Amino acid sequence: MMKRKRICVCLSLFFLLLTLPVIAFSKTISIERVTVVNVTPGSFAAVWAANQDSSGTLKVFDASDNDITASVPVNPVTFGPSAANGVLMVQVTGLTPETAYKFQTVTATNEGERYTSSVMHTVTTEKDAGTDANDNTAAVQSIFQSDGSTDADGTLLIGSIDGGSYPLAGWVDDNTFATYGPIGEANWQNIYSATTGMGMTVSAGDTANFAALGGVLGYSETPNVTITSDATQIVKPDAVLTAPTMYDITTSVTSGTGTISASAQVYNAGEAAVILTPGTGEGIASLADNGNAVTATDRGDGTYVYTISNVTAAHTVNVEFGTPPAVTVTSVNPTSGDEAGGTAVTVTGTGFAAGAGVTFGGTAATGV
Repeated sequence: MMKRKRICVCLSLFFLLLTLPVIAFSKTISIERVTVVNVTPGSFAAVWAANQDSSGTLKVFDASDNDITASVPVNPVTFGPSAANGVLMVQVTGLTPETAYKFQTVTATNEGERYTSSVMHTVTTEKDAGTDANDNTAAVQSIFQSDGSTDADGTLLIGSIDGGSYPLAGWVDDNTFATYGPIGEANWQNIYSATTGMGMTVSAGDTANFAALGGVLGYSETPNVTITSDATQIVKPDAVLTAPTMYDITTSVTSGTGTISASAQVYNAGEAAVILTPGTGEGIASLADNGNAVTATDRGDGTYVYTISNVTAAHTVNVEFGTPPAVTVTSVNPTSGDEAGGTAVTVTGTGFAAGAGVTFGGTAATGV
């Protein structure tokens, strides 16, 4: 007979109120336009833009959400002033052909702030079938800053072919076409068909689309370009970056002690992190974004993060810090269970918070 033991309501619920120093960052990270590029049977790269001088990496997962970051090479790729402009590229290699993967972007600033995006992106590697011989097939385009004359060095030219699976990307001026000006190159040698997964031949008459990712310098698009030659060609007109549209993020602490910080401005359709640091012995009593109640995620280091996604308007974020409410327990169900453990128990009450723990007879419960 299964031996059962009465579960006593001798619960020890506690809050992780860390008395760490208050940390404030001068400019919190905002990112935009995460794009998968340069996919092959064994690798892919991700590119995105940050609102300041930054570095990037990726957390990589298999299709079952297992973190495999430590088992595959993950390497940042930079060129010239790209990082200073907030243009980030990270390449992942050592992958299996025709396999689905997921990833999250991780962006770090010079001030020490590190932001892991909550958005999980997906990519599937190509078939291990090689590509058609198109060594000379490429498209190059001159990219200028928003003044129309200053070279946009460190910008990424991203080119796609209608019918292709993923776009290809190359740095402006990281090529052999310097005589044409600030050139970015989309080399079609590793373009794959979206329908067959096989290497795709790029020929005259195909339609291409180009985008220039310049981070703080701006962004441009040149859509529906007809390829006129089987060899390298110059894409016209030249691309001139449009200075990014930015929205104001205003933050304030309305009561209690602690700090709240966010980037003063965020890219249109971008993603921003609001960092909250409660004062000693305090927690987050309430958090509101444009008057709507929202929640923040405990980062485990004494700070919390609230993420604003797809920013298309100004935001005002207000926080109240205060002493966490008293914990009360009104019911425990069931009141007995197997002495070996494994019984799911529902504890009902008030004042519970993220990070709370439960013990039964001095033994910590799991899955709280």
